[in-house]
Amino acid sequence: MTNVSRSEIIAILVLALVLAAIVFVTWAPPPVLSGNQPPGENVVLWRDTLPNWIMAGFSMVGTFVSGLAVLLVYDTLKETRRATTFAESSAAASINAAAQAQETNRIAERSSFLENRPWVEISSFDIDHINIIANPHPHIKTRFGMAVNGSYRLKNLGKSPATEVYSMQVYAIRDDIPSLNSRMEGGLKSLQARDPRFFQGILGPGGDDLVTFGWFVEVDEPPVMGAGYVKNDLRVAIAVLVVYRSNLEETIFHTAQAFTLRLEAGAGFYPFALDFEDLRENGRPPNLKVVRMADSKMT
Repeated sequence: MTNVSRSEIIAILVLALVLAAIVFVTWAPPPVLSGNQPPGENVVLWRDTLPNWIMAGFSMVGTFVSGLAVLLVYDTLKETRRATTFAESSAAASINAAAQAQETNRIAERSSFLENRPWVEISSFDIDHINIIANPHPHIKTRFGMAVNGSYRLKNLGKSPATEVYSMQVYAIRDDIPSLNSRMEGGLKSLQARDPRFFQGILGPGGDDLVTFGWFVEVDEPPVMGAGYVKNDLRVAIAVLVVYRSNLEETIFHTAQAFTLRLEAGAGFYPFALDFEDLRENGRPPNLKVVRMADSKMT
């Protein structure tokens, strides 16, 4: 039996008082009214016989046993409640342990996948030819067009093949360069649709592939800034986009990297934008430099 608490002590005291009251009532004589007894006869306060005492004793024992039974039942219920609480805690701990084990397995599987999945990198981006052509075609709306040819390499740095590799390029010129990121998003959606024009095949682990491209785009002539000043700079940004899959998981992966074309100004000077007239007259400048931009994605 567990230790008796304060509330149990109070209950025992109350039970003892009830028991004393029962005994007192048992022993007490029936009330005798004044004036009803015969003259000269003394009133007997205690008229208990042996059966009365026996009944009183049994009543006391029964009351004590009943009180003890109540305490034992309470103690049993208390222990049962404690056991139930412990069982609930054990069940909760088991569920928590199972959840942690499941999460550990998930993390282990994910780590294994990340370690063995394909990772396609864009490298060796270069521009082989760039030129401004005047009046290139009757259907070209602008008076000038820009012809660009270049190449880049796709390399699988992962431990499993990159399947269904698709690649393309998007560009932006002058004031359209801030919209390059949204153009990259549109290009990636086009590649996810598996446009056959941009299919590259499969890249095995450690394998690489050289991708060449060439396109012709309309370009406006240099704007006049005022007072006869012509702004001759021509900012050009090109982004390479790659979408591929893996035979380990049904997931679409992306790689994207943006580049800008600049002219190397020499040691100690920041590269500057291409010169429109110089491109039109001389083609690709010898000091052309390809610079990586902050716009990039890899998933």
